[in-house]
Amino acid sequence: AGLDGCCGGDSIDHHTITLGFESAQRFTHSFQTFMAATTLKTTFVSSAKLESLYTGGRTVLSHDGLRLFCTHLHDVNVVDIVSGHVLKKLQGAGEELATFAVSVDSTRVLAATAGQRLIEWDVESGKILRTIKSSHKSAITDIAFHSSGVLFATASADRTVLVWDTISAMPTHKFKGHSAVVLRVYFSPYETGDLYSSAEDGVIMRWNLHSRRGISLEHHESAVTALCFPTHPEMLVSVSRDKLVTFWDLQTNKTRKAVPLYQTLEAAVIVKTNSGEKAVVGGEQGQIRVLDLNTGKTTGTLRLPLDEKQTIVALLCRDVVQYRGDDGEDARCGQILAITGDQNIFLLNVETAEQPEITRTIVGYNDEILDICFINSPSFDLLAATNSHLVRVFNSATGDSGILLGHKGVVVSVDSSEAMSLIATGSKDNSVRLYRMPELNHFATLDGHTDAVQAIALSRRTTRPFLVSAAKDRTLKLWLLKALFEGTGQPTTAFTVRGHLKDVNAVAVAPNDSLFASASQDKTVKIWNTTDGSLAGELTGHKRGVWSVEFSPVDRALLSGSADRTIRIWSLRDFTCLKTLEGHGGAVLRARFVTLGMQVLSADSEGLLKLWNVASGTCVTTTEAHNGKIWALSVKGDGATFVSGGSDSLITVWNDATEAKAIEEASQRDLKILEEQNLSNAIRRQNWIKAVEIAFKLGHPLKLRSVLESLVRTPRGDIQLAAIVSTWALDRVGQALSYTRDWLTSQKSAPIAHRLLHHLFSSFPPSQLIDVPGIKDSIAAHLAYTERHLTRYDRLLQRSYIIDYTLQAMQILPSGPLAPAAPADTENDDTVVRYSQKRRRESKQKKRQQNKKKNKQHQQNGGGSAATPPALKKPRISAGVF
Repeated sequence: AGLDGCCGGDSIDHHTITLGFESAQRFTHSFQTFMAATTLKTTFVSSAKLESLYTGGRTVLSHDGLRLFCTHLHDVNVVDIVSGHVLKKLQGAGEELATFAVSVDSTRVLAATAGQRLIEWDVESGKILRTIKSSHKSAITDIAFHSSGVLFATASADRTVLVWDTISAMPTHKFKGHSAVVLRVYFSPYETGDLYSSAEDGVIMRWNLHSRRGISLEHHESAVTALCFPTHPEMLVSVSRDKLVTFWDLQTNKTRKAVPLYQTLEAAVIVKTNSGEKAVVGGEQGQIRVLDLNTGKTTGTLRLPLDEKQTIVALLCRDVVQYRGDDGEDARCGQILAITGDQNIFLLNVETAEQPEITRTIVGYNDEILDICFINSPSFDLLAATNSHLVRVFNSATGDSGILLGHKGVVVSVDSSEAMSLIATGSKDNSVRLYRMPELNHFATLDGHTDAVQAIALSRRTTRPFLVSAAKDRTLKLWLLKALFEGTGQPTTAFTVRGHLKDVNAVAVAPNDSLFASASQDKTVKIWNTTDGSLAGELTGHKRGVWSVEFSPVDRALLSGSADRTIRIWSLRDFTCLKTLEGHGGAVLRARFVTLGMQVLSADSEGLLKLWNVASGTCVTTTEAHNGKIWALSVKGDGATFVSGGSDSLITVWNDATEAKAIEEASQRDLKILEEQNLSNAIRRQNWIKAVEIAFKLGHPLKLRSVLESLVRTPRGDIQLAAIVSTWALDRVGQALSYTRDWLTSQKSAPIAHRLLHHLFSSFPPSQLIDVPGIKDSIAAHLAYTERHLTRYDRLLQRSYIIDYTLQAMQILPSGPLAPAAPADTENDDTVVRYSQKRRRESKQKKRQQNKKKNKQHQQNGGGSAATPPALKKPRISAGVF
């Protein structure tokens, strides 16, 4: 009817009505999006963390192949291979770990420290079981567990090998024979009672635990870095830094075949493939080779995407299920973990021996995160510069990572443009490299700077694509990219300007691409025209170097963050400071507009993130995000999602939780109102068990105290309270003790606190109370307050006898059954009473004499003859008055 009325009564077809309805839906969606974008944010929560896992050293797989044990600083991390997350940290060593080993059932970890101690952890609890003093004269280089778990062996730089009893932690065998540092030690998996060790001089020793004798296997000329044992019990494979792979016959203790590979070898492992077992070896330049055990020929090769200087330091193998056959049996093949010297972990499938395939990459250690940005790629969503010449890409949801090669110097700046599907990276090798999204393929290299590139920024529109770069030589370059996108040529430099007196820390491009800004250590921010490079304005006011600069997305304003701990908002109309935000305790390293320019997100050198309201200039929230400087901060869209990275090697993805928190708070308020009503109902019905339970659930000590005071005033209150207390769990006991500790601070609430403590200590023996968290400190606080109250009670009791005595002396208290009990010292009290009565008679007699004297004087002075009436006798006060 409304449509007909609007159209003068003409009929409307269904197509027109449908179009109108769809337009209304689109408008509603756009309006809701706008309202969500303009809603001021108050809370952010961490949705994903990409943390450091592995800092180099020993790596061991669990017996089921699902967990990776690796060293991280002074700890051992237990990492889930599927998710890439740290499951547990084995801490407490307090010093550098030289090496470690994992028991066969993966329940215990034994590590050797640089201080020649052996520390054993329980993996499940993460606690240290014991510490063993080393019997070696020098540092321990390797540890190995026997398959039975009864023995373990240690190799040392003192050229000896010790075999230990696991239970007594005492050495049972000591083998001498090496003339150089022993690098590796292995128990034979063939149950032959043999122990193998390899040394830096290329000698392999085969020790027999029964005869305590050794046989030397000599063929290598350099350090033997790894030994591996095929299923065939008569074969041993060794690799060495002399670039040889040697196949040994253990029956004759001689070599079957020696294969030169012309590369330094550091790791080897036996893996199952479709065509049987193969030997996989790796070493320098990230080169992996698959060798046939019978012929020694190379059947497959793979080069990891690493720098030429990087080396594979370890190869581990685990069995994975490929598919289930028709007979119901799982078809398994080997999956290899290749660990590199730069702490990258590559997962390789070796289903066929011809071509190993990289299935996943886990970054063990990122070093400092210098810059970060969001990218648009099917597999990755983050791009980071990690104080390395390698550019790393991450999937924040799964933890997967990848590497972009090309730079030869440390990459310090990154940027991305979703409109141009382009990624840019700036490096200390004086170049800028461009990559295309989503393939992440190398697109072009911009050479022209004579010093390290410190900051870059891509244009925001595609009509005139360009890139701005700033170098350590204080020059700014604008590169035109149109010919590159059209395929007609290479990027060209539009202009080069030198506008600062000190290093340029950051550059930013305006949303309409008409201006770009540069922030420098010379305390200034300069605005430049992108057409000709002319200076449009200069912003002065910061007292120290400026680290961050950004244009407002909706207004002619600019944001800057400085080492003077302030954030300034500038007008681009007259280049004056509009507002200064103060509150950071350290240098402001990054600052970004969010919520359509109505809020500011900032990061400082103390690891704090702050959210500011621009209109009021107040800080909304402060979050401790990192344990060091926050060098990197990137915002996605209107700021509902952002990512931070710092000097602690941690990358954290944050999401806006304002709406979720508001909903949760409203829900909690409704629930609290409902529970309070239930509490009132329970008290009115004298359902004390339910009332106490609700009071604890609300976490309201005042409500609980009121319930308990009402309970003890009932005829059987103490009995009911004792029954309720006896049903509590230990966590509830701990909560009650925290309440009674606070109640004891007041004289008014102390009686109910002591009554509750009496029932607690009567219902629970000390053997159970000792398990209450924080019981020691809680009892100490209770004792201090209880002693004060006991002193007060004693003082009041003593004073009460004085009142009794006074009332008896005044003959106010009756001597009948209502009189208080007489004190213990009756003889002294009678003496006091007689003395008091004597004094009272003397006082009355003296008063009569004074009255007579006054009357006589009055008569002599001519006064009236009427005598002064005698004083009225004070009536006795009955005991009922009191």
